[in-house]
Amino acid sequence: MGISTIIALKALLRAVGHKKNELIISPSLRQSKHVMDYINTFYKQLSDHVDMKISEETQTSMMFEDGGEIYSLPNSPDTIRGYKADDIYIDEFAHFTNNTDKQIIEAVAPSTIRGDSIWYISTPFGDQNLYYDYWHDNKNKNIKKITLNWRECPDLTQEKIDDNRQRLGEDAFLQEFENQFPPDFENQEFPTELIKSCIDPELVYTDLIQTNNNYYAGADIGRKTDLTAFSVFEKTENKYRLVFKKTMKNTPYNEQKIFFQYMLDNYHFEKFHIDETGIGNMFAEELHRTYGHITPITFNNENKQSMVANVKRLMQNKQLEYPDDPLIFDNFKSIQRIYTSSNYLRFDSVHDSEIGHADLFWSIALALYDESKNRGFILPHSFDFKHREQTIPFV
Repeated sequence: MGISTIIALKALLRAVGHKKNELIISPSLRQSKHVMDYINTFYKQLSDHVDMKISEETQTSMMFEDGGEIYSLPNSPDTIRGYKADDIYIDEFAHFTNNTDKQIIEAVAPSTIRGDSIWYISTPFGDQNLYYDYWHDNKNKNIKKITLNWRECPDLTQEKIDDNRQRLGEDAFLQEFENQFPPDFENQEFPTELIKSCIDPELVYTDLIQTNNNYYAGADIGRKTDLTAFSVFEKTENKYRLVFKKTMKNTPYNEQKIFFQYMLDNYHFEKFHIDETGIGNMFAEELHRTYGHITPITFNNENKQSMVANVKRLMQNKQLEYPDDPLIFDNFKSIQRIYTSSNYLRFDSVHDSEIGHADLFWSIALALYDESKNRGFILPHSFDFKHREQTIPFV
């Protein structure tokens, strides 16, 4: 069973059996409610055998007549500050983005002084967070470290693990299953912290709404070696939120055609950019002929530079949001800044069996691309950017 399940049961037993005040903190309200669902399930099973009457209950709390309380709250420092807990459980602590990990620790500091224990629970997620710092702190003798590896779980076979390795991609697999903290690598265009800063833990993929007219879509077409990837953003005010994604691997041309025809017949897209490079050429031309508002885009060095710069600008300006999805994380992290022997800049990624050539990233870049404002340019071979700022200026 998962750690969230275990801490839900532990908190319930501590509250009922020892009259303790238990505080569970999760990355989002959605996850807090999910932990509370576990607590409710255990309560219903135990209440037939143990006298444990509830005096007050909400979606994120449970208080008992004889004493003892449980709160399962999201990582909002203002909500948590001042709460007096005997035990604190911080779930998926490495996923507390945008500096909320430090803010949460400051908010719960008074409770940790009097508390019996504080649990920091997480899979690794980069090396720029407090969870990484705590795990690598070898001086604090009060910290006890426990590693749970998939090899200790009797019903996880090698076949299941290999399947997950293919599905997640190598970087995400090393974090989720091998408990490793992969650092940023040389020439990585999107730093891990920038990728994490755009994650909205409350955001989940949904079915598209047929009446919505603010969808921005991008399709990167592949067949066998690469994936076909499709991303849809909803624009609200000045932000783009990723609300739908789909990847297709080894999918016959006709099946892909049926899928895109269905999407275009049933939903309205403000913009729909489709890759017409290579195998996508005939596909894009055919869809453009049927649906005039589709814009075919030929990938070249110039517009790929413009796409990458545009995505990075939106990320840095806090205008891009997407779910906490390992596949997105891997795609962004795989984009590399490469200089050719002639000193031209190009963006590429190492081919991976799960993410292809970062095909999901390029579908995202296509969805957000504004071809009418393409300010990209091919860098002259005489200009050396190797020791310049990472972000190319577009004016």
